[in-house]
Amino acid sequence: YASGLVTGNFGEFTDFDNICQTKFRKVYKCKWKKCDLTVVHKDLDVNSNLQIVQE
Repeated sequence: YASGLVTGNFGEFTDFDNICQTKFRKVYKCKWKKCDLTVVHKDLDVNSNLQIVQE
């Protein structure tokens, strides 16, 4: 937890409250079941149709 960045899946969290939504991400305030903490969960929207081009 020291870095502040922890990865997890939606099943580990409850009580989602949408804080912010943009084209590429959604940010939720939620409860982390494992630690009984209120945390911020950022969900990145990865477009599978996106191509990375190296020039």
